[in-house]
Amino acid sequence: MNSNQGCLLLVGLVVGLPILMALWPLVVVVGVLGLVVWGVQIYSQQVTALELKNWNSRHGQAICRWKNQHGVIQELVGSQQILELKVSLLDQDSGRAMLVDEQIKLAPAPGAGLCSARDITTRLERTGIELIGELSVEAKAMRTALQCVEEMLWSSRALEDLQQMGRDAEHTITIAPGNELLEPAIPQLLEAKANVEREIELIQNAVRESSAMLNDLAEFLSVPASIRPVLNFDPTTRHRPERLQELQASFEEVVLLNQVYRELSENKLI
Repeated sequence: MNSNQGCLLLVGLVVGLPILMALWPLVVVVGVLGLVVWGVQIYSQQVTALELKNWNSRHGQAICRWKNQHGVIQELVGSQQILELKVSLLDQDSGRAMLVDEQIKLAPAPGAGLCSARDITTRLERTGIELIGELSVEAKAMRTALQCVEEMLWSSRALEDLQQMGRDAEHTITIAPGNELLEPAIPQLLEAKANVEREIELIQNAVRESSAMLNDLAEFLSVPASIRPVLNFDPTTRHRPERLQELQASFEEVVLLNQVYRELSENKLI
């Protein structure tokens, strides 16, 4: 059996070795071409990554328009062949204005060359994506809309905290009678509960105003561009950016006051 295997190996070497010797230049050429193609691909990927980084540093958070919807650019991602633009668009299809995240696939590259800023611009135009100048009324409207969304998101989190504070205060007031430590603090506990309720009402009113403003902005941006100048609408006069800071400062005061009464409740358990 071993003798037969040895014979087969010898025959294979006798037949195959001349063929390999005859074809080795072709093997070398194919190998070199493979290395060249691999190197070009690596270089192309590096160029594309650099172009995307530079483009995102210039246009990240810029205002854009796509299919008559306005939004803010988050990031351009992908490769030389496939590019996708991540955006947050102001949408009102549900009857209530909100930001909706979209990932838009750009049109194919216009040529086979390396990715460049001009190439990206061309692909954006072919996809129907337009960058909006910051001085335009559309950009001002979108910036105001983003402020409204930021205020509403913060308010939602703050209301959850305040409602928990209200429940904590109510519980402490319930157990305070007859407790030597807590009973003397009942007037302060009632005041803390009232402060929390006032803060909840204040923030709820702000949420309603921001929501109404967001709907107004979405409707304004849905109007045909040729009509907008006639409306003489200045979004910057309809919303105060500093209101969020005022709400946050008022909220922090209530939080600090609540901590004092929470410590009283915790001391009861010592």
